[in-house]
Amino acid sequence: MSSDSRLGNARSFNRFDIILSITHFVGFITICLNGYFLNTFKNGLAWPSKVKNGDNKALGKRGDQLHAFLMILAFIYFQGEALLAYRLYRYDAKIISKLLHTALHIIAIGLGITALTVIIMSTNNAGWNNFTSVHSWIGICLLSVYLVQINP
Repeated sequence: MSSDSRLGNARSFNRFDIILSITHFVGFITICLNGYFLNTFKNGLAWPSKVKNGDNKALGKRGDQLHAFLMILAFIYFQGEALLAYRLYRYDAKIISKLLHTALHIIAIGLGITALTVIIMSTNNAGWNNFTSVHSWIGICLLSVYLVQINP
């Protein structure tokens, strides 16, 4: 192997590290900005609650923003990090990349299920029917397909 080809590989790894750092930075900033926006919009990030006023009307926090934030965190940030785990640790022991990849996917699944629970509680507290929109069925299908991919 000539020194020129080794130098080319070193440059390519340097570019990969720079692009990877930028990607992580942009992902972190995106999560922070989404968290800030969703926390300051309407009722903010809150677990859905059912509070009644004197007229027996439900006034509680809805939980829509928490649902959105958890879905963004799960299926954009943690899923992306899980996919990058294989590329990032390709020269380490394979068990390290597999464990990190699995842990990040489990976190994404847990956050997705929590977000689903939040929105079901929110619609139940508001007295609405669950799963009446195309959006909800697409979400259920996405979470189901994501769960089916788990290999025992």
